[in-house]
Amino acid sequence: MSAMKGRLFNVLAAVSLAMSILAAVLLVRSFVVADHWQYVSRDRSVVRAVVVNRGRVFLTQFSGTHMWDDGQRGWRYEATPPERMTHENHASQFAFAVSFLGFTYLSEPSTGFHIAFVPLWVPASIAIPFAVLFVRRRRSQAGRCATCGYDLRATPNRCPECGTAAASASTVAAPR
Repeated sequence: MSAMKGRLFNVLAAVSLAMSILAAVLLVRSFVVADHWQYVSRDRSVVRAVVVNRGRVFLTQFSGTHMWDDGQRGWRYEATPPERMTHENHASQFAFAVSFLGFTYLSEPSTGFHIAFVPLWVPASIAIPFAVLFVRRRRSQAGRCATCGYDLRATPNRCPECGTAAASASTVAAPR
């Protein structure tokens, strides 16, 4: 693998690891506090909200005024105790409703209401395999112990860290 590809892989793996950690933290936090970010356009024509609550992310959009219009415009944040969202219980009242594996999409075009539910396990499960590949790649590099990844240039026959015997001469890289 060329140096440029190796660096790109490292950056992507680091971003992937950060995403999985963030998703895990949000998942745990979502059962303690519900985070609400809301944007109301200046002319009140569009309201968008992102809510992290009880292990899920809710992406919502209203077109036009909505019942919770308090006059504020722009972005705002609010933290509240987590609560059970009842939208899914009323899915039959929406013009369009789809639910599968914790994902849900509800839409009512006549009112301009759209909401998507995404479980937080999804970003974590997508990101974790890349982090695992990063760790495995680092351990399998030439000159390193296949078990723990320790640098074997000083002790080519046995790993001083875990005691594993070197498999072959190809395990140890030539000195530079």
